[in-house]
Amino acid sequence: MPSASNAVPRYLEFFPDCKVMQWWRVGVGYTYTGIRILALTLNIQNLFDKAAPFDPRYGASSGAPLAGYNEGLHNPYGRYFSVSAWATF
Repeated sequence: MPSASNAVPRYLEFFPDCKVMQWWRVGVGYTYTGIRILALTLNIQNLFDKAAPFDPRYGASSGAPLAGYNEGLHNPYGRYFSVSAWATF
């Protein structure tokens, strides 16, 4: 559980109400099926390139550098794309 003790430097500066900010990501995808046997798909994740919210509780154990975000709920990826093609015979 988080605390305002000296164990987590600058905790109250980032979290005066002891809450981590919410994180909204938007993903979009489109599949084109206008070619008879082919489907082309484009996906874009984290469309607005939002960074995960800072959480000082994560990454400080065992001398590891601070990850700065909850790895169970968030990821370090910015905007990323995937493209695929499917053919049906």
